Amino acid sequence: VKEGIINEGNILDVEGLIKELKYFRKKYKKYKFANISLPEELAYVFDAHLPKIEVEGGDIRALLEYKLGEFIPLNPDNVVFDFEIIRETQDEFIVGVLVYPLEMVEEYVFAMEKAGFMVKSAEMEIISMSRATVKDQHKNNPVMVVDFGNSKVTIAIVINDTPVFTSTIKHDTKRIFEYLHNQSSKTRKDTISDIDDWKFKQGLFHIDADTLDAQLRELSHEMLRYIDYWSKHKEERFGAIKAGYLTGGNASVKGLDAYLAKSLNIRIYQGDVWQNMFDKEEYLPAIDRKSSFMFATLSGLGLRETKVC
Repeated sequence: VKEGIINEGNILDVEGLIKELKYFRKKYKKYKFANISLPEELAYVFDAHLPKIEVEGGDIRALLEYKLGEFIPLNPDNVVFDFEIIRETQDEFIVGVLVYPLEMVEEYVFAMEKAGFMVKSAEMEIISMSRATVKDQHKNNPVMVVDFGNSKVTIAIVINDTPVFTSTIKHDTKRIFEYLHNQSSKTRKDTISDIDDWKFKQGLFHIDADTLDAQLRELSHEMLRYIDYWSKHKEERFGAIKAGYLTGGNASVKGLDAYLAKSLNIRIYQGDVWQNMFDKEEYLPAIDRKSSFMFATLSGLGLRETKVC
């Protein structure tokens, strides 16, 4: 999407977005249906504890709808929400709840339908990313999923692909990795000139620790702050965060997983966006590993079609 059409999740130019989508629809005529990924920045995410005695007939949605005003600063009549049961005890349901302003969701759906698509579903982008990248062995436990964009980083804690905490911070990762690439060029004659190839093939290796800390400390401290919050307020009920997954275009940086694992003291994986989609011993996509990090959302939306619907 061209710059200026969408900013921080808000559609600024609906007609411009429709034009872009119509071009895609015309070019790829076989695609008639669409699952939409929605931005994290405009969502309200929380976990709610619902006593079973209050859930009449097992209708959790009705009780949440009644109580929604206690959790969000919006008129419940002007929102759309969904939930997933995270835990069930003898006395209560613990659910992960996701709330969006109704007008915002309707704008996204309107643009897709005006472009000729039939919308089948809409979900937060980080849910799609989690579904694509988190290994089955970690699904039932709290996992940190980190989406590395060029100018922002989204941090989420998910359980069974359901977010129970999300935050997006402005962080100029593009500038940081450009600086580190330049520093590598000054000290190593064999530094790859193309920055995307450098990220994937050389990355943070052979860059001194002080330089790395100066550039990445702020981000790792922000991530550690959320892990500390979780350990103090949520760990007793949901368990400890023992794994994290990196996704998004800048997650391809070689050595970034090792640096963050050391800083956060948890196992960090560079997300494999195909692992939950097919057996790679039987099929390999045309998209190479370096480029695949940008396709986590698309992979996750495709898995929604096959694994969830």
